Amino acid sequence: MKQVLDFIYPAFCIFCSCKIEIEEIFCKRCSCHLILEMDDSVCHVLEENPISITYLRFVRNHLSTKHIKVIASFSVIKYFRIAKEYPISISSSKNKLASLTAKYTAKILKCSFKRELGFFRKKFEKDEHIFFHLKDGSYIMLVII
Repeated sequence: MKQVLDFIYPAFCIFCSCKIEIEEIFCKRCSCHLILEMDDSVCHVLEENPISITYLRFVRNHLSTKHIKVIASFSVIKYFRIAKEYPISISSSKNKLASLTAKYTAKILKCSFKRELGFFRKKFEKDEHIFFHLKDGSYIMLVII
């Protein structure tokens, strides 16, 4: 059956269009460029490059749980590169991708997810921000890209 599907609907890398396995979205060469932003002075989760931008465009269009969880995992790693304490809650901008990513990030960290941002809601309405609320009332903001 897989051979028939491969023949009728071959899978191609969403960036370079080379043939790939049906479950994948990137070829091996392109997937190695989807990396965590390592500069801790920058609050972006993913390194800004053409591959990351293509990946986020794909995720925004499909809102696949599997891929949102990947971004949530990157968010957790990036957060702990910046902060040393667990957040008490996580919230996000109104954007659908940011909201779903924040929800899965909260599940990974086993903390509460707040839907409302208060005064942040209007300011960051269209952006893809995740807010990690700390015990002392401060917060750390990450931008998906």
